[in-house]
Amino acid sequence: MNSSELRFWINKNEVEKRTIQGFRDVVDNFIKDNPSRIIEYFGENFDMNLLMISMYKVSFTIGNWPESDFNYITSFARIEYKNKDMGVYKLVFNLDGEIEDDYWVSNDN
Repeated sequence: MNSSELRFWINKNEVEKRTIQGFRDVVDNFIKDNPSRIIEYFGENFDMNLLMISMYKVSFTIGNWPESDFNYITSFARIEYKNKDMGVYKLVFNLDGEIEDDYWVSNDN
């Protein structure tokens, strides 16, 4: 997959939109299932409107070398809250555009 093909794939699969929504879903799940984690990461009186999620990188990975039978695409988004760096969110897609996994690597508060 060359860079033009990757760009086409990114647009076709709405990777940026889905990455941003993916992290919003993470936060919503924290609010519903474990509100103390919101306070732990973002402090008291969390305001979703102050959360900035900006995709800055997409990578194509050829995995399980040399068989190369595990290939995937990962989007990377910077997470900021009240202008503070809160870490990186990664959303992993298979080549059919389905979400396989996601990760939030948070910075220590």
